[in-house]
Amino acid sequence: FSSLQKFDGIRLRSLRADEIGQIAGRAGRHLHDGSFGTLSETSALAPETIEAIENHFFNRISRIWWRNKDLEFKSVKSLLKSLDASPPSPVLRKIRQTEDHTVLRQLSSDPEILRLASNPDLVRILWDVCQIPDYRKTMLDAHVRLLARIYRYLASSDILLPTDWVAKQLVHLERVDGDIDTLMARIAHTRTWTFISHRVDWLEDAPHWQQRARAIEDNLSDALHDRQTKRFVDRRNLVLVRSRNQDQLYAEIDEDNSVFVEGTYLGKLTGFKFIPDLSASMEDRRLMTNAAQKFLQQEIQRRVQEIEKAENAKFVLNNDGKIFWNDSKIGRLIKGKTILSPKIKIDDSNVLKPDLRERVHERLSGWYDETINKFFYPLFLLEKKQMSGAARGIWFQLCEGLGSVPRVVAQSQIRALTTNDRKVLRLGRVRIGFQSVFVVSLVKSKIIELRGLLWSIWNGRPAPLMPDLGVKTILSFPSQEDEFFNAISFVPVGNRLVRVDILDRVFLVLRGLAKNGQFKFPKNLPELLGIGDRETKELLGNLGYKSDDGGYIFRRQNRKKFRVAKKNRKRVNTDKKNTVRKGKVGDPNSPFARLSEVEFL
Repeated sequence: FSSLQKFDGIRLRSLRADEIGQIAGRAGRHLHDGSFGTLSETSALAPETIEAIENHFFNRISRIWWRNKDLEFKSVKSLLKSLDASPPSPVLRKIRQTEDHTVLRQLSSDPEILRLASNPDLVRILWDVCQIPDYRKTMLDAHVRLLARIYRYLASSDILLPTDWVAKQLVHLERVDGDIDTLMARIAHTRTWTFISHRVDWLEDAPHWQQRARAIEDNLSDALHDRQTKRFVDRRNLVLVRSRNQDQLYAEIDEDNSVFVEGTYLGKLTGFKFIPDLSASMEDRRLMTNAAQKFLQQEIQRRVQEIEKAENAKFVLNNDGKIFWNDSKIGRLIKGKTILSPKIKIDDSNVLKPDLRERVHERLSGWYDETINKFFYPLFLLEKKQMSGAARGIWFQLCEGLGSVPRVVAQSQIRALTTNDRKVLRLGRVRIGFQSVFVVSLVKSKIIELRGLLWSIWNGRPAPLMPDLGVKTILSFPSQEDEFFNAISFVPVGNRLVRVDILDRVFLVLRGLAKNGQFKFPKNLPELLGIGDRETKELLGNLGYKSDDGGYIFRRQNRKKFRVAKKNRKRVNTDKKNTVRKGKVGDPNSPFARLSEVEFL
């Protein structure tokens, strides 16, 4: 793997374990005993991710894209109707209308096409024609006209494309004159014909047309390379020579952050880092960087001013702690004094001066402080309240745990809480639950992501597999990862991890049902936990509720089912009612021993 991230159409995010497993499996599908890993410049896979991939410990997929494969070819109308069919299950999500579907709709509005598609075989051919890709990416109408003509030929009595017509189409593409854009357009058009030439049932002597299309594309590619060399390399050398002695050369940056001096491409400005054209020699790259330092200072000054005025929403923090502005990486978070206060490190730059770097650092520091105060407001609010030492101890543990702490760890402080302490904690949205003490507002999906990131930065290693947004229950991990999952409000119950607020609601439901003795399986629990009936019944057993003659009854819970991070684990007396005080029971000299000799009439 050269990268463990992907852009999913909305944001840049880390790949999930199931996605990594799918990619590795596809790449190694011809191997019986393959392996997977990362390149040296890419961060290593976490041990938990490796274990999840090797043992197929993946989260359940709730919905998948679907397109009807049972197509009806009786007529064009029936084909369109089958393509528009709704998914047979709510788990399936209908895919957006694709290019071939769009082309079919366009062609179906042509009366001549409808007349030709008079039987199932011809309708099937029409659908095959619609699936010819538009490599040219021209206007849709132009592609539809080409496909319409191809279908008219195929729907004729010969059911073959005329040899003369195909040759004429390729002759137009054999020319190697023109500029770069013209050559690129011809290459794209040739690829469309390469696709068509591989339909051996459409062409006479298909191998001949395949070789000819390949030869045309090779010649066009060679010509394109020559044009690019002539345009960029020669002109660039002239500009670099002039840049040594002139300060008035015209420089510009396009929407893609590409840097041009006198219309010649030199490289890209990513955030505050200039990256010279990698196709140039090392000497030319050095000259490009010197030229960029000279001509980009006005742009750098403008960007710094824009960052200082930017709203907080313009800055994006990804799952690796990298800070982005306008889709460009400008800094990252590193370990600080506390888990809630990491430091900000501005990326190395070959064009950003020290005074401007300090201004950017100050703005990002302000952004982070406002962001962290917004999300973790309850914890910062409690810091200012008057509380006893016990309540302040709970607050301190909540800060260390990023909003949650196992109840067994804070048990001694909970016993010492005063009435005022409990009132203050309630105002801070702190809930003392059956299994955990947690801040209710800090178990939201977005904040859980941030908590996982802060834990990773503080501990200096990648976080184990993060649960998907909105997931309430996930498969458990080895006990050494309990500290991480406690930090993101997931606690282990048997072979699963359950979000603390969900587990607390489960306890409330079960305690209410158990008041009357035996009770039936609660039908609402699987939906609450986000798992199936079988998994829910296993979880009930881990919580101490055993099935008895078709119902459930509470029995003494095996505390080994709940794990606590090793460094926070404490020994707690769980059976104080049975504690025997020495000298009180069984002492023959005690006053109570004489009562055994008294006879009551």
